Amino acid sequence: MKTADKTYQGYIALILWSTAAAFIRSLSELIGPFTAAFYVYLLGGLLTLIFSPRQGEQGALARQLDRSTILCGIMYILYVFATFYSIGISQTRVMSLGVTVIKSLWPLFTLILSIPILHEKKKVSTWGLLFSLAGILVVVLGSSNGEALTPATFRIVDLFPFFIGLVSAVSWALYSNLLKKRTIDGKIIGLFMLISGLTMGLISLFVAEPSNWSLNVVLQIIYRGVVTIFIANALWNQSVIKGDIQKVSIAANYLPIMSALTSALILNVKLDFSLLIGGALIVIGNIFHRK
Repeated sequence: MKTADKTYQGYIALILWSTAAAFIRSLSELIGPFTAAFYVYLLGGLLTLIFSPRQGEQGALARQLDRSTILCGIMYILYVFATFYSIGISQTRVMSLGVTVIKSLWPLFTLILSIPILHEKKKVSTWGLLFSLAGILVVVLGSSNGEALTPATFRIVDLFPFFIGLVSAVSWALYSNLLKKRTIDGKIIGLFMLISGLTMGLISLFVAEPSNWSLNVVLQIIYRGVVTIFIANALWNQSVIKGDIQKVSIAANYLPIMSALTSALILNVKLDFSLLIGGALIVIGNIFHRK
């Protein structure tokens, strides 16, 4: 019997994810990035662990914990850390939008890394790389709030959030390809989430973070944990495992602009035109790579 194509679930996940960065920034301002990640992934991880159907026979979970699965889990934890940290440490909300666009380079890295990991017959496009690099440069400069271009624009302290955003993109691309190569039980993915949340909670004990709790904060945690973690990740994992990873990655090419627009709307930030230009260049670069 032919297995139903789950590619469409990846499209839904992308729409939900386009709203995630705004809530990460908002929660980071209110309770800190590590505290926020702790509660969000604790909630999302518990839901995934409880409601994900068990695949295979009893005891199969333990047998899945091989080197490849552990590496997949490490990439997931790194992704969670880099995502919350890069957006949380951005000096302004405008910069956080730029970091979000840079972080959305993961579709490009997914396609590139599928060559050595999944042995896909793809070629890296020189034009694609040039457009992507140009997009990164435009986004970084645009996030400087129109300040004059000086050596200070490229200070390490100012570029650090963008670098961590790139780490987030690469780690998620590695996770997606490893997940495609090694089918992993949904409950193990829930375990990844729980460990990620606990790791972020451990870090929060050693750093000073704000503590502005309110009903609004609780509702944001619930939305982030239930909708953009539990539901979106379940949809994405199904699309990667039982769908066409190339089609989903192609659709994800447009995530930089989607995320910038939704984040600007939710955070009530005036969207700098340079972010749209940079996002468009990154989208064009991603499209070149699929040809």
